[in-house]
Amino acid sequence: MGAQHLVLDDDVHVTLKRRKRDTGVTVREIGNSALRAALSVSTHRDLTVENLIAAGKITQADYDRAVVSAAHALRAMYKPIQALLATTPERTYVCGSWEVRDLVRAADGSYQVVEAWAKDVNQKVPQAWSEGQHDVDVVVLQGKVRLETEEGPRTFGPPDSLHCHVGQALRATPGTRTARMIVVFSPALPEKS
Repeated sequence: MGAQHLVLDDDVHVTLKRRKRDTGVTVREIGNSALRAALSVSTHRDLTVENLIAAGKITQADYDRAVVSAAHALRAMYKPIQALLATTPERTYVCGSWEVRDLVRAADGSYQVVEAWAKDVNQKVPQAWSEGQHDVDVVVLQGKVRLETEEGPRTFGPPDSLHCHVGQALRATPGTRTARMIVVFSPALPEKS
């Protein structure tokens, strides 16, 4: 894997440089060590599951089955996006609270890039953008967008982004009238007939 970079705040850069100067250890080694330490800390959910298993309330297998069942139930609630698209005279599509325009679609169907902007901020029902059949990348360009995954809802603003792997469902609601985002599907959505 080639070098990948994190965008760090200025104070972190200053601290890393100072630590490198003081210890002689490279910034890469310091950063990797710090990130590994932070990532090894258990989450609230991890600790809750560990406590339930230790208390004999559930088994690990029971928990794993419950997670899979919940993910399937969430995906089943989403209507296929193609069934919700209505063509407008401007050759865009209306998808819930969003108006959508295709920007590019690979000839082989390997990906599709769309631009979406708020059409109706009064509609509070989140719109399904993926039922889990695609990798989906969202980049918020303007305004506020509420994105919901299986991990829960979060509000994003520019230049925030979110990646959902195949198997993860995604719903989106415009948070402001100026909400605008780019969405990349891989593979592309089936073409609307």
